[in-house]
Amino acid sequence: MLFSQRIGKKPATKLTQREELDGELRIKIWNVLQLQLWNKWEPEPESYTMRSRDRDAIEIDRLMTYLWFHLFKLPLDKLPPFKPSHREQSAYGMLRQHVMEEEWYEVFDLLEMILKAIPRDWSAKLSDFLNSALQDENSAYRITDLQVVEITDENEIEALEQATSSTRPDAEHLKRALELLTDRKVPDYRNSMKESISAVESVCQEITEMPSATLNDCLKVIKRRHALHPAFEGSLVKL
Repeated sequence: MLFSQRIGKKPATKLTQREELDGELRIKIWNVLQLQLWNKWEPEPESYTMRSRDRDAIEIDRLMTYLWFHLFKLPLDKLPPFKPSHREQSAYGMLRQHVMEEEWYEVFDLLEMILKAIPRDWSAKLSDFLNSALQDENSAYRITDLQVVEITDENEIEALEQATSSTRPDAEHLKRALELLTDRKVPDYRNSMKESISAVESVCQEITEMPSATLNDCLKVIKRRHALHPAFEGSLVKL
């Protein structure tokens, strides 16, 4: 803690930020984007130089075109140059204004689109830094599988990340369940639950080596081989 927090002049923690982004968190999100992405940009080399433009800089321009087309939905012939030095008249300035001033969910829309559009190695690192910022500012949201999800517990998000990164069949069910659950326009809770329980069924089929068995049949076999708490078994059946 800082000195001011230790002596009680400033709160040591803040309330969980749910359906909001305070100024400090917005700045941290912008700073992460600045350090991980925008600093990769550079202008076109002067015509008299022999140096070619860095591929990372070209990737940033490609990303801006993607956002302009799919997120902002504006005419491509109106897309301004990125140019951080011309903040008011540049695509860079528009992105900054979006993070600092738009509604909290609009900012998360931007982050999701960025994560899905940039190279995979970039998105993995960016997700880590964004999650650190979200955790530091006590946000109720985290990035997992390139999507913003609401969490209740750090163990929950870690388990979800491990499960969705697996190559096992159940991982695909969990990824689909996550997509259905986090669709902001039309969240589909019913089918999200179906995909979730299908993931459980897939795991149980693997444990029992019964690829075509139902979940109930698998649970009967598992119960004979392993200790299965009746309440846990009952909750799975009811689901």
